[in-house]
Amino acid sequence: AQRSPDGVLPFVGGLAGMLGFELAYDLDQIHAPRPAARTPALWVGDYPCAALYNHDSARWYLVGDSQSGAWARLSAALHAPARARGATAPGAARLQMVRPEADPDEAYRQGVCASIGAIVERGDLFEINYAERFEAPWRAGGLALYEAMRAHATGDHFAWLDTPSFSICSVSPEQFIEVDEG
Repeated sequence: AQRSPDGVLPFVGGLAGMLGFELAYDLDQIHAPRPAARTPALWVGDYPCAALYNHDSARWYLVGDSQSGAWARLSAALHAPARARGATAPGAARLQMVRPEADPDEAYRQGVCASIGAIVERGDLFEINYAERFEAPWRAGGLALYEAMRAHATGDHFAWLDTPSFSICSVSPEQFIEVDEG
């Protein structure tokens, strides 16, 4: 990992977080059962630094407060051999994904029917991005999962959010807020 050249990468330390799909239940009237959530509907953390991967240069960059303990931990993790991080753990390239519902086909059918009803019958929505929950066992850690996903999935943006109580790896993070000119 290297220090980011000034102005090259978009993060210099500060707030980062996630909005879960379940947040919609707190913001609007949703006419469907609220799914069980394993993460908060909204989570924001104050990060003094971050590790960013630049696809154009094929390099990791550390950005933010180089005097923080988080900087030292990120630097050590990125400099550790891939095997030590678990990125080459057996099965890293072929997770056995399962749908946790007792009858996943019926759960999917009910979800699609509820979606159609929300659009056609009640006019609550005009577009739906229907998503399902899939699970797979993984013991090699969040950074290793992130690296395995990045090695096998396509996409321009990936993210790994590590908090004291949960981690999220994403192949499609979205930036909702941007600070311009201070």
